[in-house]
Amino acid sequence: MSSKLHDYFAGNCTEEEMLSIKEWVESSNENLQIFQKERVLYDILTLHDDEIKENKIKRNLPARKVYLSLSKIASAVIVLLLTSYFSMQFTREELSNNIQEINVPAGQYINVKLPDGSNVWLNAQTSLKYSPVFSHNKRHVELEGEAYFQVKNQNGLPFEVETSKGIIKVLGTEFNVKAHSKTNEFSTALINGSVEVNLKGESEKTLLVPGTSATLRKGALEVDQIQNYDDFSWKEGLITFNDASFDMIIRKFEEVFGYKMIIIGSETNGHKYTGKFRIDDGVDYALRVLRRSYSFQLERVNDGNTIYIKPISNRQ
Repeated sequence: MSSKLHDYFAGNCTEEEMLSIKEWVESSNENLQIFQKERVLYDILTLHDDEIKENKIKRNLPARKVYLSLSKIASAVIVLLLTSYFSMQFTREELSNNIQEINVPAGQYINVKLPDGSNVWLNAQTSLKYSPVFSHNKRHVELEGEAYFQVKNQNGLPFEVETSKGIIKVLGTEFNVKAHSKTNEFSTALINGSVEVNLKGESEKTLLVPGTSATLRKGALEVDQIQNYDDFSWKEGLITFNDASFDMIIRKFEEVFGYKMIIIGSETNGHKYTGKFRIDDGVDYALRVLRRSYSFQLERVNDGNTIYIKPISNRQ
C-alpha cells in the first residue's frame, strides 16, 4: 500500500485509483493514520532525497533552506525520522485542521506536487498552505507570495487559491498568482484554461481568458493583455527584464533576494535595461553584472540585510 500511496502523492494514479484510495482513507481511522504517516514520509523524501530533487526541483536547492511545517504533527516528523514507532490520534474531522505549509526563503524557489497531482512552483519569499487530503467538494490552498499553478482537472472538482485580497477559482488550467499582503499587490495571469477571480468582500466576479491578467488597482480589478511572458520565467530560475528602469530592477532584486535596498539619488538618466539573471547566482553577482550598464557604489550596513546604492553616472 505504501508504494500506491506514494504514487498518489506524486500524481501518478488514474482517476479510478485516486477514487479507490480516497474511499480507503475514509473507511477507517486506522487507514487515515497510515495515509497521514505516509504523506509525512513522502514530503520528507521529496525535500531531502537527491534523486527526487533532481527530477522535481529545477535547481540544486539546499534542503536546509526549505522549511516544511506540519501543524500539530511537527514533533511526529522527528519521531518518524528517529524510530519506527509512530503514533497519531486523528479522526476524519481533525484531518481538515491539519494544514501543511511550505515556506520558501529569499533567493530560492521550489516545484512541488499537490495531493491531487497538480503542479505548483513557489517563488522566493512565498508560503503555501493546503490540506494533505483535499475534500470531496473542492480543492483549496492559501497563498502568500507568488506561485505558478498547473491544475489537474478532476471531473469538475473546483480548485481555489485564496490570498489576502482575493480568491481564484479554476477547474483545470495554468496560471500565475502574485499576492503580497504587505504591499497589497494582487494579480492573476492566465496562460491556459479559464479562471474566475473575485476580491474578498465583493460579489462581482472577473472571468479571464488565456493571455489576459487581472490586477488590483485602486481597489478594483482591471483586465489587461499579458505583455511579457518572461515575467513568469522565475519558475525556471530566471529574473528577466525587458526595457526596465534602474529603480524597477533594484525593487525586483529586493523582492527576490530578500534584501532592503535603498537608492541614494537618482542619477540614472532614465536608462532602460534588458537582460536576464539567474536566481542561483545570488544578489552580489546580479549587482556586479548590473554595474556593467550602470555605475554605482554599494555599501552594506552592519545588519547585513541592508544595501545602500548610490548611482554615480550612467553609461550610454
